[in-house]
Amino acid sequence: MKPRVLQCDPLQSFVPLSWAIKEIQGTNYSHYAIQFGNIIIDVRGKGFNIYPSYEFHKLYNIVGDYEMPFSIEPLQFLNWISAYSVVTYGAMQLLGNMLILLKMVKTNPFGSGKEKLTCCELVVYMLRDFCSDMELRDTDDYDLLSTEELLMEII
Repeated sequence: MKPRVLQCDPLQSFVPLSWAIKEIQGTNYSHYAIQFGNIIIDVRGKGFNIYPSYEFHKLYNIVGDYEMPFSIEPLQFLNWISAYSVVTYGAMQLLGNMLILLKMVKTNPFGSGKEKLTCCELVVYMLRDFCSDMELRDTDDYDLLSTEELLMEII
């Protein structure tokens, strides 16, 4: 089965962090999620989340959708996501990404590896783990647009 990467925007009328991310990045989305069959996984708020797709669609509007060029067996995918199911959200990493965008730093000073993740990092880890020929920089430094560039590169 081929996973899909979703670009999302909250359905709530005003979410300050989402608004700030979209303004700084210049996008119509503020979040990434990964869909595999009927389930959607993401990292936000309190950490790693798994939703039935119909529940996720109550929270987010999907504004972009990338089907991955590789297939993953369901058990292989479940094993992969289990490694991330205990992570917490990397809110400080978002601040570091904003500092990179404002050209105040070159790398994310708040990167923390796999202990804390952002939605972009989860997508980059999937690409790293299932597209072994891709050369990736430190996953802490990916924002919405650089993650989108990666997605466009592999499609």
